[in-house]
Amino acid sequence: MFLVATGCDGDSTGSAADCAVFLEWDGGLYEGIHVDQVVDSTQTLGTGQVSSCGDQGPEARGAYFDDSSASVTLRPVRGVSATEAVVVTYGSGSTLYFAGDVPGDRRDAILADLRFH
Repeated sequence: MFLVATGCDGDSTGSAADCAVFLEWDGGLYEGIHVDQVVDSTQTLGTGQVSSCGDQGPEARGAYFDDSSASVTLRPVRGVSATEAVVVTYGSGSTLYFAGDVPGDRRDAILADLRFH
């Protein structure tokens, strides 16, 4: 299993938490980043679960997975192994999910390559 920091951090009063977007798929945990373009692919890899967000109230806990977590269809990123990144398309944009062990410079290279397709 890939592990990444959740990015959820309550404030000192415990009344709010920030939510990063995570995906559970094929035994791994992927961290999401929104891109302002549709990463188009007709191929599918299966379905995964997107984290829910509890970022308000005295029991704010940030990103979590439970029965309310959305199921999404995953698509490959052209030229990138699914063990590194997968994509989910929503309307006019996409969320690119990186496996937790993908280094920052590799993530930057994948994102830069998307701009040319």
